[in-house]
Amino acid sequence: MFLTNTSDASRSPKSTLVHALCVFIFGAICLDAPRAQTGDDANVRSSVDDYLDAIDRVEAMHSAYATELSDLYMGLGRALIDENNYPEAQRALHRGMQVERVNYGLDSISQTPYLLLLADLDAAAGDDKASQEALEGIYQISAKNYGYQDSRMLTTLDQMLAWQLQKYRDKPPRKAFSHILAVERLAARMAGVVQSSLPVSDPRAPSYFAKLAAIQYLIADHIDRHGAAPKASFAISAGPAVHSQSRGSTSFTYYRRGKSALLHRVDAVMQQSQDDPLIQAAAIADLADWYLVFGQTQAAIGAYRLAFETLIDDDISEDVRNTFFSQPKKIQFQLEDNPTDAGQQSLQVGIWITATGRPKDIEVIDPPDELSEQDIEQMRDALRDDRYRPRLNEGVPEAMAHRVSYRRPEAPAAEQG
Repeated sequence: MFLTNTSDASRSPKSTLVHALCVFIFGAICLDAPRAQTGDDANVRSSVDDYLDAIDRVEAMHSAYATELSDLYMGLGRALIDENNYPEAQRALHRGMQVERVNYGLDSISQTPYLLLLADLDAAAGDDKASQEALEGIYQISAKNYGYQDSRMLTTLDQMLAWQLQKYRDKPPRKAFSHILAVERLAARMAGVVQSSLPVSDPRAPSYFAKLAAIQYLIADHIDRHGAAPKASFAISAGPAVHSQSRGSTSFTYYRRGKSALLHRVDAVMQQSQDDPLIQAAAIADLADWYLVFGQTQAAIGAYRLAFETLIDDDISEDVRNTFFSQPKKIQFQLEDNPTDAGQQSLQVGIWITATGRPKDIEVIDPPDELSEQDIEQMRDALRDDRYRPRLNEGVPEAMAHRVSYRRPEAPAAEQG
């Protein structure tokens, strides 16, 4: 039973009959475990009891560190989480990790699922420090198995990044700065791996360079909108101290890092897509977008012109060339896809997009009667914060009318054009 601690790490030889019985018990419990997901308290409790009984049987037949126990402790931990019994869930997960370490070593990769769940539990309890330590444990274990600069570390860093982004989205912005700091540290580590172990010829290189730029944009945008951390109550030892910088200098830091990543992305795309001018032009246009959102208008115009000129190719028809940049496009450096709301009603909004990509003259087309002036003004304020890649006419940005869809005010507003 997981509440009992024992130092007996030896394993006695198993007979065929005993092993078959253990496999049968384990399979039966795994098949029964989904009952814990139904939300019915009685079923959850029954699932917990079943896991405890199975653990007792396996320990009696084998030892307190039988390999079969690790999955049972994971199932028990999840069942206890469903029961909102977090302290006992933590004990079960720690016990499962102990089994993994005894059988597969102190730095076994198989501990990762346990550490992720423990990080979730610590985060739910409001213990940022403990949750970050659990994630750091994942990183250090992976590094000891692969090496800090090995390209296989990118999978671990992606996993950690996804966790931080989820927690960041779940919190009010001013309470989420610890995750911004953690994301910055992850970006520095990811950049080190990409630069050391991912040549520009690697098919993964363009997407990772784009991801690194998107991280810099996320951080700069957060600080621009919400400020830096007040006397940082949570600190990360590695990476720049964001909270000690002014907003202006911080913005320039992330502008420079993102620009570098996108320039490397253009290089990678040029090497990997030599026969596809459309992909090349899109990568150069993304770099131009970066210049534009950070106020580097002249650099943006030059990059947009280069993107257009890249399309002057015998394999690209004039029609394709003329339509590629014919409509404004909202500039977004995203780390994850925006969720779509099936059936969500939206408003049609007319906007004048200037040659520098700024929205003006925002008007709702055929507004419904129930839409108040306050709703309309809030919508205008939200849309004014957007920036667009302007229409290009022979490579030169020019203003034009545009239409976008905008979610109705009764839901959290987010433009989808």
